[in-house]
Formats: sequence, C-alpha cells, structure tokens
Amino acid sequence: MDGIFPVYDFYQLFLRDFPAFVISPYANALLSFHVCEYINFPRSSPLYLSNACAYKYQAPYSLAFMEHTNKFAERFKKSIHIKTMPTETLYQKTADVYDIRHSSPTTERVRVLEKALIRRYAHGKSLDVGCGTGYHLDLIQDIMGLDPSREMLEKAKVKGKKLVLGKGEKLPFRDGSFDTVLCLFSVLNVCDAGKTAREIRRVLKPGGIAIVSVASVWDHTHMSFWRKIRTNPEKFRTKNFRVSGERAKLRLFTKRDFLSLFEGFSLQGFDSIYRIVKPRWNNFSDFSVREKLLLKVERLLPRDYGNMYFGVFRKD
Repeated sequence: MDGIFPVYDFYQLFLRDFPAFVISPYANALLSFHVCEYINFPRSSPLYLSNACAYKYQAPYSLAFMEHTNKFAERFKKSIHIKTMPTETLYQKTADVYDIRHSSPTTERVRVLEKALIRRYAHGKSLDVGCGTGYHLDLIQDIMGLDPSREMLEKAKVKGKKLVLGKGEKLPFRDGSFDTVLCLFSVLNVCDAGKTAREIRRVLKPGGIAIVSVASVWDHTHMSFWRKIRTNPEKFRTKNFRVSGERAKLRLFTKRDFLSLFEGFSLQGFDSIYRIVKPRWNNFSDFSVREKLLLKVERLLPRDYGNMYFGVFRKD
C-alpha cells in the first residue's frame, strides 16, 4: 500500500472495538494522536498537529490509549500487509547522508559514551559488526569492519582499515578469531539479534569482549521518568519510522531482552542514556541549558529507563 496510511479506517475500527474509551473530545484527540505516533504519520500534517496538544494536556488518558492502540495496530497492519524496507536497502539508501544525519547533538552524546566504553574495554584484534561509514574504526588500531551495504563500505574506505561485505547473522570468520567485537548504534535493532549474538559469541576468543548498544523500548514514545516507572515496557516492542520516503522498523529491547541475548557471558558493564531528556534524532538544534542540566542529573537515576542501552559482555 503506497501513499498515506489509512488513518481514518484505523480510527473507525478502533472505536468499534474499544467504544468505552471514547468518553470525551479530548479522548478522541488523544486516540488520533497515538494512531499518528504509532504509524509515524507526517508530523507536519494538520491531523498530527491538531491532536498533539491532547497528549500534553490530557496525560492521564495517554497510557491506556497507547496500550490499546498498539495492540490494535498490530492486528490492523497484518490485515493490510504494509511492507517495510529490508535492512540492506535501508543502508544503501542512506549511505550518502548517513554521517550528516548522525552528526546531531543527540547522537554526539551517544558517541561520547561509546568512545568511553571502547577505550576502557576494547583490546587486541577487533571486529566492528555493522561498521557503516567507519566511525568506530578510528578508535582501535587493529580492527576490521563488516557491513551488509556496499555503499557504506565505500564511504568507510577512507579509514584505511580492512573491510568485509557481510551480515552479522553469518559472520565470515573462523571460531575464536577476535579479542573484541563491537556491535553499536542499533545494529541489533534492525537485524536478527539472536543469530547475530550467537555469531559474536562464536568468533570471540575465550575471555573476549563484546561491546554492544541497542535502542530500548523507552525510545518508542517519549514519556517522563516517573511515568516510565509506572509503565509496562513489554508493549513497546517495535518502532516504525520513515527513511528516504520508505517505511522501516526497529525491534526495541527491554533490559531483560538485551541481557538475555548474551546469556552465558559475564556482564562487565551496563549503562544507558536519555533517561529523562528526550533524544532528538536527526535534529541538529542543541539541547537547552535546562536539558543539559537534566542530562547530568539523569546519570544518578536507575539505568533501566534510558532510551539506549549499552552493555559490555565477556565470553567465559
């Protein structure tokens, strides 16, 4: 199905299944807003903007609507067979603008945390799974990069490191080939995470280190820290978005999901970012003074509630 998602059809069917939720004009507005959020309706559209205020000013309704909207949307999308972009196509289409898109203040703070983990834990012969344009290849001397996109690898050639075309689900290396494996910045969100984690285990030497990051379930929809504490994250398993005019999907992880991927490893470190402050992916405006202060304060709060998780795992 091309063009605009049939929001009206979705809305009418939802009301038919959940009439009890239609209790006021504010409730209707909230429902419309969450439908738009869930299917990534264009944010500049009048439909999105006219209902966005309801989310801010009628917050008590929002979680109930979110839960039912998400469940219903899964059924509705199956019935109309919406197609999403394959991983290879995603990176092929974004190779030329990848570094520009990820040079925002939001991403820069993620990079700072990645660098700190790499400098502390990475050692020996290393592999960057999903190296993209090669950002992390500058941080380790003995490292090679792997990516499924030829276009991305072309951009990474300027790093002067060995590059391999391949997928994380089937790494073209012998068992026990590496001391360190990097798999950063949501690579596991767009591939088969289970297969990739097993392959990382296979190619690591005994005592080897995996440094991994993923987008968490809290990146689905921004909410306050206190609301996160009261919310069941199990409902926020996928996130739909648009890249180069096409639909794409991220699998989002709870902390339990993330750690279970590397079951049998010993956990050396766990961290997160954006526990309070809303990340503005692909937005190049800097954080306000208040937001910068909150970014420091949030380091004191439980790490379970960040929008991105970072883990360091040792193969025993």
